[in-house]
Amino acid sequence: MAWNTRKIKVYARLAMVCLLVLVVLAFMVSNSRPVSIRFLWWQTPELPLYWLLLFTAGGGIVFYLVSRRIAGVIRDVRKLRRDEQEQKRVVTEIKNELEKKQENSIT
Repeated sequence: MAWNTRKIKVYARLAMVCLLVLVVLAFMVSNSRPVSIRFLWWQTPELPLYWLLLFTAGGGIVFYLVSRRIAGVIRDVRKLRRDEQEQKRVVTEIKNELEKKQENSIT
């Protein structure tokens, strides 16, 4: 019986998901002690440690994705400005050439 590569990929993904679920469950069981975090005047309610760690990791991922998107927008704006300056330079050169041709045709 020949195995299809598509089936192998599906089973590999399923195995990875199962492994990830087991790792997360082991993490949750080993970090279930309730804790509270205090920073300056702000304090969290008592939650299991795994929830605080998961919230922190999730917040870090969201921060990374948002900052990456903002950096992409800034990069695009800079590229558009450079393109605009190049187009203005080309338009100025064309105008100068046109003026020269008009002056030559008059004389």
